[in-house]
Amino acid sequence: MPIPATCPECGTEYRLSDAERGKRICCTQCRTTFHVPDPQARPTSVQAPGGTTTQVERSRGRRRPDEIDEPLPSVKKRGGGVSPLVWILGGVALLFLTLVAICAGLIYTITREAGRAADEFAEKVKNQPVIEMPPGPGGIELFPRQPANLDEALAQLKDHEPARRQSAASWIARHPVEARRRAETARALEPLLEDIHAGPRVAAMRALEKWGDTENVPALIRLLESDPGGFEGDECRHRATDMLVRLKDARAAAAIARNFKHPFEREQTRRALEALGSPAEEAVWPYLKDQDWGVRVEACRTLRRIGTGRSLPMLRETLDGTRAMYGGYRSVADSAREAIDAINARP
Repeated sequence: MPIPATCPECGTEYRLSDAERGKRICCTQCRTTFHVPDPQARPTSVQAPGGTTTQVERSRGRRRPDEIDEPLPSVKKRGGGVSPLVWILGGVALLFLTLVAICAGLIYTITREAGRAADEFAEKVKNQPVIEMPPGPGGIELFPRQPANLDEALAQLKDHEPARRQSAASWIARHPVEARRRAETARALEPLLEDIHAGPRVAAMRALEKWGDTENVPALIRLLESDPGGFEGDECRHRATDMLVRLKDARAAAAIARNFKHPFEREQTRRALEALGSPAEEAVWPYLKDQDWGVRVEACRTLRRIGTGRSLPMLRETLDGTRAMYGGYRSVADSAREAIDAINARP
């Protein structure tokens, strides 16, 4: 059983094993050497002056019955308290976080006030030209006057200045749709889809998304077939494609499929044709023989979703011809095989 022992110098208590019984050990706190008591040893008593009996082996932890128990001395602990360096680092971190919060608040306040001031300025000059110069050569109007009503906007769509045409189309895009004048307004916007300037063309496309209907499908098809370039041309193609899909007009399938030639628009083109359904499969067939193997892959993937039995001969021909391709034959072959299996699995 464990043997209790107490250092006579510093009072540190120990519980030692039986193997330490009767041995001398060194205190880990004060480095004092003392004797471990043996509870089974018989203490030797001597007669002290005055007739009392005292125990010789005090180091073994035995006391007289009349001896008053005194509290053990407290054990000294090393490393007590918090280092001043910790308090300093904590204070620096708290100060840094406070500064960050203050700066974030200032930035938010300044940004909000700047945005509010910009909105107020835009509202103030919306119906007024920023600069007014006399008509004639060199007359420039950076911010044309906004139309006051729909009649003025329709008339301004025919203006010779591109900025005024763009301003009128933008105004129509923001104006609520008037059902009785919807067809008239949509027809007036169609010529701007062929404008040589990108600004009026994009503004007209945005307005036509709101005012147009199936009567405008031929104009949208002509826009896609013109293949406009630049960032504005990309936006016009995307908006026209989305509008044609929303109208569910299969006449636009061939024009939409032209976008397979744009590497970054192939997935959008495939999804648009899939939304039109099986009536669009015939428009996909020519792209099974395209020189770009990426186009052939997208065509096969499209037919996997919308193809019917009429597409099987073209798909088998594409699959058989993959070994003669220079690149991507495995992707084309896998896509064609998956399309054939999907069509055969349909009822």
